[in-house]
Amino acid sequence: MVLVNVPQKRLLTPDVIQRGLYNAIDPGSDQLQDDQGINAKAIYNVDELLDSAQTAEREQQAILEVSSVEQSYQEALFDYVEAKHEQVDRVEDKLETLIEKQQSRIQQIQSAKPGVLVLPGTRRAWQDQIAHQHSRLQVMQARLEAVREIRDGMGLHSPKIEELAERKLRRNEQELTNEFDSVLEAQRRHNIVTRKSLKQSDSLGIAPKLTLSISPGSQ
Repeated sequence: MVLVNVPQKRLLTPDVIQRGLYNAIDPGSDQLQDDQGINAKAIYNVDELLDSAQTAEREQQAILEVSSVEQSYQEALFDYVEAKHEQVDRVEDKLETLIEKQQSRIQQIQSAKPGVLVLPGTRRAWQDQIAHQHSRLQVMQARLEAVREIRDGMGLHSPKIEELAERKLRRNEQELTNEFDSVLEAQRRHNIVTRKSLKQSDSLGIAPKLTLSISPGSQ
């Protein structure tokens, strides 16, 4: 029987890897043979490691910036919605009070109905006053219904009161709104590119490269 010496495999230790990266970065060293006889430069591509790290850092920073803008916008929108609710409640209470007063005024006028022996002009003036007060009452009631519709009604995509609040937010906070719109547009472009990449990979039978993605926020 012939005994053949087989080289024993040895694990790459952290110090070996560190020396390999150091020598790969060193322009004076084209190739490093470590103490296990393994070419560290062939295993570790420093440029690729650095590019990957920088890409991950940029994407992470982008995610943090997106989250910050979205959070600021949503917090501001919440404040505007709350303020709009308070405004609607105040207007509703005021209109209800005015309607009650107007109904009492009409009752008082009706109770002062001219007698049978009054002049025709006096009776006509009383009737005109009754009609005028009823017209004012109808206007108040219509406004109250409009306010309640704002409070309880639905718009195209969200409750009407939220749509009014966001419209006011966009009018008053243009800088924040522009940043938020830019984030949404960047996310939209990112999603388009991602979908195209997935379709191309599927058609070629190639597994797509995994990258960090920015999930779209709620508007």
